[in-house]
Amino acid sequence: MNVHIGYKVRKTPDIEKEVHQQVEKLRKRLQVYRPELVHLKGLIEENSPREGVVVSLNLRLPSGQMAAQRKAPAAGSAVKAAFDDLLQQITRHKDLLRSTHKFPRFRQAELRPGRQTPFEDTLASVQAPVVSSDDIRTYVNVNLARLERFVERELYFRETSEQIESDTISKEEVVDEAIVQALGDGDEKPERLALEPWLYRLAMRAIDEMAAGADQHSGNVHF
Repeated sequence: MNVHIGYKVRKTPDIEKEVHQQVEKLRKRLQVYRPELVHLKGLIEENSPREGVVVSLNLRLPSGQMAAQRKAPAAGSAVKAAFDDLLQQITRHKDLLRSTHKFPRFRQAELRPGRQTPFEDTLASVQAPVVSSDDIRTYVNVNLARLERFVERELYFRETSEQIESDTISKEEVVDEAIVQALGDGDEKPERLALEPWLYRLAMRAIDEMAAGADQHSGNVHF
């Protein structure tokens, strides 16, 4: 699972311990998904003494996206409340996915003898066509604006959470690098249905590599 937590409060061992415990609890609930397809982003900040600490979480899964935001006087309480909310959403989301066999179009399959195939097994059972270079070019020609908007949001989030410095990485550089990697022979191509999230992952990897290169160039050591 890819985890990015930004801090706009004083980071203490107690806060880090609470975040680590909650992330591990979340990781156990998401074992059905391939780890590289799960992205968790969070921001812990203190807006004002009256509001206390605000924790915002965003979770992206191959089957959906969910978000939670909670505030509390203490950072640990806010972190726990936000993750609890996210865990409840995950439970409802997985229940909804598992309940698809109850819909009318699945009634006939439900009456067939034999063991019911769990939702977790069905994800790996479908053998869809693999992405080709033509598929990538067609997607980029039609959906370039969508990819650019995703990169803009990703850069904005990382800049506001102080993961990268402002204006050090451009949207155009990231998009170009992601497309080059997609058309190259270095990465194993995904199924066609996973083309868009795969390009998004390549874009995020390009940002990581550019940020690491910027840190090395400036003499900074990435924590």
